Amino acid sequence: MPNNNLTPEQYAQKLMAQSQKFTNDNFTMYKYKTAPSQNYQFTMGRLIGIDTTNNKKLGYTASLNYRNNQNINIVEQQTRSEWNANTPNTGAKYMFNTTLAAMLNVGLQLDKNRFSFRNTYTHIYNNDLLRTVGYDANDGFTFYTNGLKPNAIIETDDPTYTDLLQNKLNGQHQVGKVKLEWNLSRTSIDRKEKDMGITTQNLQNVGNDYEYFYQASGQREGNIKPTSRHNYSNNEHHFSWGEMQACLLKQGL
Repeated sequence: MPNNNLTPEQYAQKLMAQSQKFTNDNFTMYKYKTAPSQNYQFTMGRLIGIDTTNNKKLGYTASLNYRNNQNINIVEQQTRSEWNANTPNTGAKYMFNTTLAAMLNVGLQLDKNRFSFRNTYTHIYNNDLLRTVGYDANDGFTFYTNGLKPNAIIETDDPTYTDLLQNKLNGQHQVGKVKLEWNLSRTSIDRKEKDMGITTQNLQNVGNDYEYFYQASGQREGNIKPTSRHNYSNNEHHFSWGEMQACLLKQGL
């Protein structure tokens, strides 16, 4: 936002008014009431007789599923890493999970030939937030012995999206005494961690009081802490096939 013809005071007010428009960001904490766990499922299937005389039929099964869970794990004491082992350091892990799943299976029988096509799709959204409040290993013990509130807050927000798609085609054939089975399958996995954020707040003296301030990393530093943002992606495709032959033999005594 360039300053062309404003006084320093006017420019400061303009910057403050602009910053107040950002009511949501990736670092500020927001509170809301947790919804109860939800699970909904819809399933249907049908068997269709194409030609009952010649043993020909078609069947299918379809299913949709939605599930949402929200849980909280309490951290009663944290002493690893940068936390002081002789002070109270507590926190919580807030876990949000939504799963969408769909299934479609189709089967076809033509006398002694059978085919089946199975398809499943799963979309998983996980958002885990770990927030720890305590005294760090550097100056934390001094703050603690002086009766001050915890001097460090570390937050890690990890939104992860996972898509899983599976397809499998099976065939079974009976030719005389020979039974032949084969299958083709494909699995696709797409996993993304979108804008994972790690932030650190430290307690600083402001006048006659102490306030928390976010600590920024240097623009050219590759350090994870005190503050950083990450993006990770993984995409995989797997293919497989199989074949089996069996022959019926009779042996007399």
